[in-house]
Amino acid sequence: MHYTPVTKKSLFSAAVCALLAATPAKAIIYDEAVLGDLSNDKAAPTALTLTPGLNSVIGTVAGFPQFGGTDPQD
Repeated sequence: MHYTPVTKKSLFSAAVCALLAATPAKAIIYDEAVLGDLSNDKAAPTALTLTPGLNSVIGTVAGFPQFGGTDPQD
């Protein structure tokens, strides 16, 4: 009979592999470069639906008008 001892290191490695396999994929739920500008109207914000795991909203702002910008908020 062949016996393989279970060590803390092997248990830790197995746990890390299980966690990585179970982690939901990262989702980009909004990208201004693809979908256009997010709403600047506080009374009518852009609706976003989050998914389990990591969610990314990718956007830019163009600065405050007093400094020559045109899009100070999203």
